[in-house]
Amino acid sequence: MDETWAEELAKVERPDEDEPPSPLGYDTASLLLLGVIGELRNNRAQMVANAGGDVPNIPLPKAPETLVDRIRQGIVDNDLSSLIEQATGGRYTLED
Repeated sequence: MDETWAEELAKVERPDEDEPPSPLGYDTASLLLLGVIGELRNNRAQMVANAGGDVPNIPLPKAPETLVDRIRQGIVDNDLSSLIEQATGGRYTLED
């Protein structure tokens, strides 16, 4: 996909649909299950930490994303960064 075309597509609001578009091979149920798996891994790590053990480094599953999704997330990150800088007078950024 052409990046400029993806940027224009990312600016367009998604219409209200029952099934939002997702990368090939992943439907809404698969994406929700990835979220559940991630939360179960977090829960297991917290239980180990509460018992006094070292928290295991468990990589969370990544949801598939398209170029349009990455550009949309970049737009959101830029908006949030601007808002944080305005609210704090430039003392803090999104990374802080």
